[in-house]
Amino acid sequence: MKSRYTLASIIGIGVIFLCLMIALPLLNGESGFLRTAQSNQQVHAETMREEGEAGEEADAEAKTKELEALAKVWAYALQTRDGKPRFDMMSDQAKEKFIQEQIIRAGEDWNYNIGYSSPWVEEFKIEVNEWTATITYLTRTSEPAYYYSMETVTFAEEKDSYVVANYDTVIDAEKLTDDIHWDLDTGTAVLENKWPILLSELDQSKGRLSAIK
Repeated sequence: MKSRYTLASIIGIGVIFLCLMIALPLLNGESGFLRTAQSNQQVHAETMREEGEAGEEADAEAKTKELEALAKVWAYALQTRDGKPRFDMMSDQAKEKFIQEQIIRAGEDWNYNIGYSSPWVEEFKIEVNEWTATITYLTRTSEPAYYYSMETVTFAEEKDSYVVANYDTVIDAEKLTDDIHWDLDTGTAVLENKWPILLSELDQSKGRLSAIK
């Protein structure tokens, strides 16, 4: 009887040992599975974050390009002296501002004529920063005399489209003089403490600016 009990004990211990040998790999496998799942979640989260940042950059770039296109329409409107394209892209508040300006300019029977017959717009450049476009114009008269002006145009989003919320003239037809610094490397004329003006050509022999196309 004693030897049979000892044999049963040995068998029992063997069974327990066998169960442990089977269970341990399973437990290790479960732990490894959890580690793999956590790692996959981290990779997924990082990928989603990178995709989100890339999407935001793409959206910002697309917005800037669209605002640049609208600013170009705005600038061309001054070059052609037709304010209707400007009016069409304005918010209601900006339209009211435009109407009041045109009433002062032409009376109650106002129209869309803007700008000056002289000096007229020769060239312009546009820079967009966030929601604001800064437009610098080179203008000239028949003398010739050269001037420059600057506008800021502030955009906003309304009903899934961009509109001009406000606009201001920062510099209005300031005359360029012979005391101008010309950077031949960049093709940029610069007045001290003034905005750089992009021109086509400098007539150095006459000591004045020219914009021969």
